Amino acid sequence: MKKFFSLPIRSQLNFITLLISLPAIAIIVFTGVQQRERAVREAYSQTRQLAERVATDQKNTASNIEQLLVTLAQLPDVKQQDSSCIQPLLLQLRELNPEYANILVADLTGKVWAAASMPPPPSMLSDRRYFKNAIATGRLSSGEYVISKSIAKPVFHFAYPYRDQSGRISGAIVVALSLEKYFGSVRKNILTNGGNILLLDHSGVILSRAVEPEKVIGRKYPEKSLQEMFAGPEEYSYRGMGSLGDERFISYRKIRLEGESTPYMYVRVGIPVKPSLAKAYRFMATNIAFFSVFLLATLLLAYLIGKRSIADRIGLLQQASNRFAEGDLLVRVSGSVEGGELGALARSFDSMADKLAEREKMVQESELRLRSITDSANDAIVMVDPAGAICYWNPAAETILGYGADEVMGENLHRLLTPQRYMNDHMAAFRGFVQTGIGGVVGKTVELSAIRKDGQEIPVSLSLSSVELNGEWHAVGILRDISELKRAEKELRESEERFKALSEASFGGIIIHDKGLILECNKGLSDITGFSYAEHIGMNGLELIAPESL
Repeated sequence: MKKFFSLPIRSQLNFITLLISLPAIAIIVFTGVQQRERAVREAYSQTRQLAERVATDQKNTASNIEQLLVTLAQLPDVKQQDSSCIQPLLLQLRELNPEYANILVADLTGKVWAAASMPPPPSMLSDRRYFKNAIATGRLSSGEYVISKSIAKPVFHFAYPYRDQSGRISGAIVVALSLEKYFGSVRKNILTNGGNILLLDHSGVILSRAVEPEKVIGRKYPEKSLQEMFAGPEEYSYRGMGSLGDERFISYRKIRLEGESTPYMYVRVGIPVKPSLAKAYRFMATNIAFFSVFLLATLLLAYLIGKRSIADRIGLLQQASNRFAEGDLLVRVSGSVEGGELGALARSFDSMADKLAEREKMVQESELRLRSITDSANDAIVMVDPAGAICYWNPAAETILGYGADEVMGENLHRLLTPQRYMNDHMAAFRGFVQTGIGGVVGKTVELSAIRKDGQEIPVSLSLSSVELNGEWHAVGILRDISELKRAEKELRESEERFKALSEASFGGIIIHDKGLILECNKGLSDITGFSYAEHIGMNGLELIAPESL
């Protein structure tokens, strides 16, 4: 959370706007997903309905053919194998049923003895699946994809056995369905949405296709999909690759004849995925586009509000703070930043600026007074930082030590002024001072030696104090050149020594007194009076001259 609050305000506003828009985005996506799922359900429903319709049509066709064949099998002319009577009837039936490519009647050996279109010799059907199954089961039997021997076109057969007068099977009646006649009414419906219908025989050979049938009729369907369908339930829907090489919603149905263990035909209906979902995707894209425009407008509005109402005003406050930090104490912002919390902040800033300006004025006046005092002082005033570098040097220091302020600022005080013989002691003492602000000479006045710029070593008196600035101890020293004082002291000592030597050499008594009280005397006085030197000091001199007068 800290990371979020550390972001720029405009970024936070944009993030909040996006966060608020998430429910709307979720609703749009959810609605789009629902639309897509509805489109998928509708596509599967359509494929199932078409597959069921084709399967129902095929079952009706098979039922009609069975009724026709059962009826023909009951005719005496068929039982007696009278081709002259049956041939015209077969021709008439084919004309009435154009979906029948041919109608044939064969004897028990498979030899065709009557047909609407006679196949070329030897006209045998004994090798055909439908014929063998019809003779073997005595029921309606289905065929497979074949090229008709009589019309040389792909057909699909149904066969039904007929019996002689004694009830024994004598042969089979066969109807050949033209594969070109499939999907008449269904084809128009399926082609409007890019759909396709596929019919497969019992072995997976393509019998017909609604789209470009000439390209695939007679070919084996892909083995993997075929085996999955063979092993699958009677009817099933799924999404997969279609025979046209594109992804489709597919439904299939298995069609069986009574008495046959395996389906004789498979119906597969497929609808392309892309067109089926296009409407749902368009709906979602439209909603997303509309919402995107709205979101962009909202983000732009949030950006403008953030910029004009917050960022720009904060920028003015920041600029004012920077100018104030650079020393411009006259800068004010309440006139430019008005209203709201930021306006109150601007007024507080101006109030703070007024107080700081007043304090700065007081500080400057105080510094001016202090500088006037230090500049006019006769003693050198020096300040050093915790590193020992000189950070203040008044004019008296320039006069006493010979260095200008520009020469010594930042230089190490000890290396500059301390005689070499005292360097180690001074440095060690200073290291202890910067840790605690306490030292052996802090708060005291001591006499030291200092090296002037010209190399001359002079005696100085140093009064040292400590001051803490920004958590660090600084040393402030007041130095006075005591060369004249030392010279006077020396002259006085020399004078005293000369006087003392002179008085000691005299045989007469010499007294120095104050209103009669002896302050000093020579040895000659002791020799005269018999009192010791110690006894003379403090004695009233009149006692020595006229004791009786006291």
